[in-house]
Amino acid sequence: TRRGILDWGQTKRLRPEHVELMCRMALAMSGERYAEMERLIEGSHEFALEELAGRSALERRMAWVLICYTFVDTRWTPLSEIKFDQAPSGMLGKNRLSQNSQEAFPLIRAIFLLRGVMASLGVSSSMAVTWEPTARRVLLQRGVPVEPYFLVVARRATLGAFWLALRWLTSMVQ
Repeated sequence: TRRGILDWGQTKRLRPEHVELMCRMALAMSGERYAEMERLIEGSHEFALEELAGRSALERRMAWVLICYTFVDTRWTPLSEIKFDQAPSGMLGKNRLSQNSQEAFPLIRAIFLLRGVMASLGVSSSMAVTWEPTARRVLLQRGVPVEPYFLVVARRATLGAFWLALRWLTSMVQ
C-alpha cells in the first residue's frame, strides 16, 4: 500500500544562507555533534531561549540540542509530542523558546507533520540522517568543507557497536 500526504499549506523558498545553516545542522545532528549543534543554533540568532543566564554549559547545550532534534528531525524527543509552550519546566528548566525562526517555520511544520504520519504508521526514521547526503552535496557544491564521509560511517559503526555492547552487558546484569 502506498500512502501520500497532500498539504496545501505554506510554501517557502529558503534564503541561501539559511539553506547552508540547515545543511550544516543536518550534518551535525546526523553525526550527533552536540557542541556544533549548539554553536550553529546560537550563532544563527534566529532562536532564543529565556533565562539562559546562570545555566551551566551542559544545561545550555542540552536545551539547544533538544530543540534541534525536536524542530529539525523526525526522531522522537521528549518534546516531539507536546506543544512547546506547554513543555514541563523540568525538561528545559525555565528555558522556554522566546524567539522562533520565521525562516524555518515551514521546515518545522513539515517535520511535525512527517513525525505524526510516521508515528501513526509505526515507522521510525531520522530526517537528519536521510538528508545527510543531500546536505553534504549542497555544502560541497558551495565550497564549504565537510567531514569526509568515511569518518562519519566509521564513527557511526563504532557508536553502534558500543551501544550494542552496552545493551548486551546491561541485559547480562539484570
